[in-house]
Amino acid sequence: MIGLSVGYLFYKLVSFLDDKFIQMILTFIAMYGSYQIASSFYGSGIISVAVAGIIMGNFVPRTVPQRNFEDLSMVWEFLAFIVTSISFILIGMDVNISLLGQYSLAIILSIFTVLAARATSVYGLAGVFKVGKDSCS
Repeated sequence: MIGLSVGYLFYKLVSFLDDKFIQMILTFIAMYGSYQIASSFYGSGIISVAVAGIIMGNFVPRTVPQRNFEDLSMVWEFLAFIVTSISFILIGMDVNISLLGQYSLAIILSIFTVLAARATSVYGLAGVFKVGKDSCS
């Protein structure tokens, strides 16, 4: 509910203003504020941010000029890239390389199990829905 409320409130604020920099700042404040408010009530800040982002992502493009929306999208895509990169770097720094050799058999079996499960589910569903060359004719 917090993410929904914050997302809707800031969507209205962003759509009311024309300055793209103020719109960018408001989107940052909305996401950070949503997280902080939810956390202060012992709720999930991540879910609150996700809901606020969904609300703003669905309604803001309809009300702001196209150029402003493109700039907003570019900023958030860049931030997502940076955060993802940092996350993978931190995960990589935490991996104990010496344990990879010790658990190599389990790792290899896990990889093949996941690949087999994916292939079974994809090709199984493709057969059920008859997806392929024959379904196009």
